[in-house]
Amino acid sequence: MTTQIKGDRLAHQRILLTNFYGDMGGGEFALLAHAEYLAANGKAVHVCLVKDGPFASMLREKNFHVDVLGQRLDCGPRGAYLKAMTLVPRLVRYIRAKAIERIVCYTDHEMPFFALAGTWCNVPVIFRDQLAPADQEQRRRWREKWLPWLYRRCLAGIVATTAARVESLKARGLNTQCLSRVYLGTDVTKVKPVANAREVVSRELGIPDEAPLLGFFGRLIALKDHPTFLVAMAGLSRRDAHALIVGGIQLNDKLGSDYQMALQRQVAELNLTGRVHFTGFRSDVPVLMSACDIICHSSMWETFGLVLVEAMLCGKPIVASDVSGPREIVVPGRTGLLFPPKDSAAMTEAIDKLVASPQLRESMGQAGMQRARLVFDQKTNLRALEEVIDKYVLAWRNGRGG
Repeated sequence: MTTQIKGDRLAHQRILLTNFYGDMGGGEFALLAHAEYLAANGKAVHVCLVKDGPFASMLREKNFHVDVLGQRLDCGPRGAYLKAMTLVPRLVRYIRAKAIERIVCYTDHEMPFFALAGTWCNVPVIFRDQLAPADQEQRRRWREKWLPWLYRRCLAGIVATTAARVESLKARGLNTQCLSRVYLGTDVTKVKPVANAREVVSRELGIPDEAPLLGFFGRLIALKDHPTFLVAMAGLSRRDAHALIVGGIQLNDKLGSDYQMALQRQVAELNLTGRVHFTGFRSDVPVLMSACDIICHSSMWETFGLVLVEAMLCGKPIVASDVSGPREIVVPGRTGLLFPPKDSAAMTEAIDKLVASPQLRESMGQAGMQRARLVFDQKTNLRALEEVIDKYVLAWRNGRGG
């Protein structure tokens, strides 16, 4: 199939989106929004996941073509070399069979394999870069050695989700002509404050009407650093404060189960039993956010932080760790407060300040809502993403003689 060119835009017909995870999180919702945007604009969208799970089921319910590799790609750098010998030829056959014209990878686990296969098939590959720091020295060395090579040789372009990530890649000597930042976004017409949410949630969970209610939204993984939040909560001036911890463990993740049990033990040790409510994964996030007084976030690192945008759209002030990308979402003193990562005392101080001032919470919530609608509108940002990708793919094709 030949790619049509209309003016300076590419009329791609078959686009492949790839992702590592099979459960639901901010990155998966971002991919889903991208898929829906492409389909609404007449594209045939295929999605290839490494792991099966709820995300695959949701995509199928929305009538997308979904394939699951069922491969173990989080096998370390040495294992990845061996895996490439069998997986890349398989992906080449897959790309050709589907007549794919463009590939967008959403996670770094599968990206190297698809980048190599795409190069083999003469199909442009874009990386929607949401890379977090490597948690192991071996993986860090592998990234430093091979990722720049992949970026230069096998990718048509990189679209990062934060400006900080763009600067990091520039520092590694990457060509700035194929490197951009486009924020993730949320459907601002659907995420909004829900009337009577506090009454509904309080009745469900047995929370006193007068108690301050904090919300913490995100997967139960160590990167989110829930322990710092729990310690901060234990130190609050208001000893009657309650908290919602909304999110589940990653699918079939033994480490996730251990992490959740450790959090529950910490709740007991800090005498927070009965005031911290683990809800698991919930589909009614706007309701739960609307019920809260403050949305908290203590991640040691974030590739973006889409839940903070959703919280702002619900009119809530933010207390978040000063890392990328919360520092690009939150305007300190205007839409929320930032604190140094892992500093529970500073987090306590920030929460106390907002709990003590309903007026400050209201003004920050309103300013956050305005900023979210202006800067993080999903439709606007997806349009910008596609314009950037079209530009990179055109340059890539021209560089290869059309």
